[in-house]
Amino acid sequence: ANEDGDIYGDACDNCPYVINDGQEDNDNDQLGDVCDEDDDNDDILDVVDNCPFVANSDQANFDGDGIGDACDGDDDGDGISDGVDQCPATEVGVIVDVNGCSGEQLVELACPCDGDWKNHGKYVSCVAQTAEGFIAAGLISESEKGDIV
Repeated sequence: ANEDGDIYGDACDNCPYVINDGQEDNDNDQLGDVCDEDDDNDDILDVVDNCPFVANSDQANFDGDGIGDACDGDDDGDGISDGVDQCPATEVGVIVDVNGCSGEQLVELACPCDGDWKNHGKYVSCVAQTAEGFIAAGLISESEKGDIV
């Protein structure tokens, strides 16, 4: 028998009541994607799953763009692809440089808190000078510098 009229008989059809000539089965559960309500088997129905073809039962979505982090190419929404983003968890909405880092993150990279500082004054000086350079580059405001320092 061939209930749906596609090219597969019911015995070999992974979705015998809906036409699906390609027989796509993303999660390999023997149920064709066109009639599978959970295509990634993460226990989240596709109609509400923010990443329906990649398992992500936690539905994490760091940047709130509606695309789950498991299938979002830019988790923090800063316009820099995750594969090249040097600061992949930048706070949403802040200005970033071409590497995806905010001014605050760049200060931390230039002057790491756990660095080998001769004394506290050397660390504070590094932070202040670095932050001043980022003001000049337009990456942070004077107010943000004050918060960072």
